[in-house]
Amino acid sequence: MSVAVLFATTFATTAKAECDPSFVDGDNTIRLIPPPSFSSDQLNETFQVRIRNAGDEPCLLRLGVGRRIADGSQQFPTYSLTGPDGNVPLSSLSGAPDTGSFGTEFVAPPGEQVVIAYEIRMDVGWGSEAGIFTEDLVFQLFDDRPGHPPIIRDARLMLEIPKMALIRFAGVSGIDGPALIEMGAISPHSVTQSPPFALRILSTSGYRMELVSDNGGALRRVNGPDLIPYELSLRGQRLELDGTSDGIEVNRHTSSLGDVHPVTVIIQPNPEYHAGDYSDRVFITVTAM
Repeated sequence: MSVAVLFATTFATTAKAECDPSFVDGDNTIRLIPPPSFSSDQLNETFQVRIRNAGDEPCLLRLGVGRRIADGSQQFPTYSLTGPDGNVPLSSLSGAPDTGSFGTEFVAPPGEQVVIAYEIRMDVGWGSEAGIFTEDLVFQLFDDRPGHPPIIRDARLMLEIPKMALIRFAGVSGIDGPALIEMGAISPHSVTQSPPFALRILSTSGYRMELVSDNGGALRRVNGPDLIPYELSLRGQRLELDGTSDGIEVNRHTSSLGDVHPVTVIIQPNPEYHAGDYSDRVFITVTAM
């Protein structure tokens, strides 16, 4: 007798995933940090955008970037953005583009990540105003396959310019030590006036200037008790150097050249002054407000 046996089996198959691109999660804030004390006027900051292909097939993609003008600070400083293909013309992109005809084209291998690097260049130095400035960028990942809308990711540029001030002198001597003002010989019969000199103040915000001297506005004879009072004027305004003056306030930040404040020192004549060498030390404090 013949017996026919039928063998049947089922093969389990896994659906094959095509190209499956996405942005890799990460910090969406790009922090721009100026050089300390504006040692350089150029701020360069690099950042990366990571793309993942979780599929089993390569992806032909294009990454574009625009900026959301309405979402960012209108006072955000001018900058340039450089990508793999060179300069990114952000000035022509008033918002998020809706086409894949721009940007950087690349292939994302299956199961791997692709890193796209960008660099921001900005002139930030004295003349900049203190504050926190933001602007929003929009990255769009375009797939060349029909029926696949772009994948969007936002990133925020954040620039923080601190409040700080710097003092410089014009018309004074002294290089390594304190600035030195030479009054010369004091006349017993006519007013003695200092040679022209000035303070140059650089500040990213409004600022206050305060001046205090060791002797409260008097020259003291070296190795002696004798004092010769003098008058110090800043921008034509006489200041008390004994700590009782309110100082002078300027309610705005300076330009890149700074504010120049002429200083005048006057000694009234007195024939009873004793001969000798006299000096006083003045401490100048500038506080960014």
